[in-house]
Amino acid sequence: MNKIIYSLNDIEKTTKWILSNLKYKILFLNGPIGAGKTTIIKNLCSQFGVKEVVSSPTFSILNEYNYNDEKIFHFDFYRIKNFKEILDIGIYDYIDSKSICFIEWGDLIMNRIKTCNHIIDINIISDTKREIAFK
Repeated sequence: MNKIIYSLNDIEKTTKWILSNLKYKILFLNGPIGAGKTTIIKNLCSQFGVKEVVSSPTFSILNEYNYNDEKIFHFDFYRIKNFKEILDIGIYDYIDSKSICFIEWGDLIMNRIKTCNHIIDINIISDTKREIAFK
């Protein structure tokens, strides 16, 4: 597990560091509200060349972005109450698509996915500093 501490001013450098360590296409992002999960995803999408506006899919549950004839699926399971709801959206179809999947609040599914993935745990250190544990 790798850990780094960063500030919002370091976000581009931080996402480049994540990308340089990326081996798998499934990424779980965990952390309290306001930790910066969506901010990290916005910057990762920018690094991939996504041109669309990247925002949290808290209410829609899923946003889809395009880059280089590929897709990125961005999930936010904050409002999901049980695993059946995740199955109902067809999560395994998205995971099996071999596309990049960013999954916020993925606690309900993290241990049920049999494919290789990364886990990014974000801890709030202060108003301006965060710590990422990257596995």
